[in-house]
Order: sequence, then structure tokens, then C-alpha cells
Amino acid sequence: MSKKYAMILLSIRILISIILYSIRILMGMSREEEQDMTRKRLSRQESRLQTRERLLEAAASVFSRRGFYVASVDEVAEEAGFSKGAVYSNFASKEELFMALLDRHLEAELQSVASQFIQRGSPGKAETAVQRRSFATYLEEKRTWNVLTFEFLVYAMRHPAVQERLAARYRIARSELTTLLQGMYQAEGDLPALPIEYIPWALLALGTGLALQAYLEPGALPADLYATIVKRLIDPTRASEDTSTSSARGE
Repeated sequence: MSKKYAMILLSIRILISIILYSIRILMGMSREEEQDMTRKRLSRQESRLQTRERLLEAAASVFSRRGFYVASVDEVAEEAGFSKGAVYSNFASKEELFMALLDRHLEAELQSVASQFIQRGSPGKAETAVQRRSFATYLEEKRTWNVLTFEFLVYAMRHPAVQERLAARYRIARSELTTLLQGMYQAEGDLPALPIEYIPWALLALGTGLALQAYLEPGALPADLYATIVKRLIDPTRASEDTSTSSARGE
């Protein structure tokens, strides 16, 4: 092989090496850019979630202080430290903002009820859990939120589009309560005295009605009224036995 031919081959190899090295660099840069873009996307998502969280916290504060009807989106934005545009980029309206808070509230309430049922494991024991916590104490703890909810219920009944969205949330809540009750009765081998899908309606109506009366007339609500009615709804057989026992004792 001539020296000239050998030099040509060497030059070709060097050129190929340079090209391959350049490709590796470009591929590495592409991967780094892709990872950087992913980090930026995650950062934007995290930032959006943080913004939404701050807006919800601000809304809870403003609604509690001012009431739903009077409170404005501008006040929520100012409380959160954002522009009004930031509110509307996360929530389509003041109503949607309130319903996001309502979703959280309903979820927390359902989780609380579910944990009580799971811990106690039977209708009778679940009812005992209700008795351990005074309904009046619960109403006092939740007063601000409950009054806001009543205000929003009235608002929704005057605005059909909002009414349907709010009703949908309560349908979900009743459905989850029904599922919870079914599991409870099946685990214990009991049957409810009422069609099981009626019980969530009755429980929600009972709580709402008693809350309205208790807030209207503070201190007048009989201490054991809520627990007594819940007992008769959930476990009427045991409720009758307890009544007979109390009567026999002259209580």
C-alpha cells in the first residue's frame, strides 16, 4: 500500500471519528435539553399547584370573613398576593372557586365518617362513635363553613347552572355514603330497617336541619337528639332495646 493511499485512509478514519464524536456531543446535548425541559415542565406544574393552593386558602379566608355573595374575585386575588388573572387562569368563576372548597370539605367529611365506621366495624359501634362527639361541639367547630354552605345553597337555587353542579356533588356524596353503609351492614350480617339508599338522604337532611335550628337558637338543641335519631336510622333494633332498658330503669 502506497504512503499516499495510507494517508487517505488515515484522513478518512480521523474524519469519521470526528463525525461520531460530534454526534455523541449533539446527542448528549439533546438529552440534557430534554431533561431540562422536563424539569421546567415539572416546575411549571408545581408552580401552578402552589398557586391554586394559595388561591384556595385565600378564598376560604375571604369567604369566611365576607360571605360568599359579598366577597369578590379581586379580594381573593389580593389576599393570595396574585392578580385577578391568576384566579381566572385556575378557576372559571367565583362559583367554581367556592365549589373547589366544597369538594375538599365533602371529601374530608366522608373520610372522617369512613374512618369512624372502619374503626368501629358495625352499625351499633359506629353509632357509639357519633355519641362520643357532641353534635353541638361539631356545629360550633364548623360554624363558619356551615353558614357559608347555607348561603351558597340559597345562591345555587337562584342560579340553575350552579344548582345542577352543586346537586351533582351531593349525589356523589350520597352514593359514597350508600357504599360505605352497604359494606358496614354486610360485614356485620345485618339488614337496615330502611332501603339503604334512603339513609344518606335522611342523615344529610337531619344534619342540615338541626344545624339551621341550632344556629338560629343557640343552646336550645337537646344534647342527645342527633345521636338518638342516628341510632334509630342506622340500628333501630338496638335503639329499641336501649329505650326499653332505660324505661325499665326509670330513666
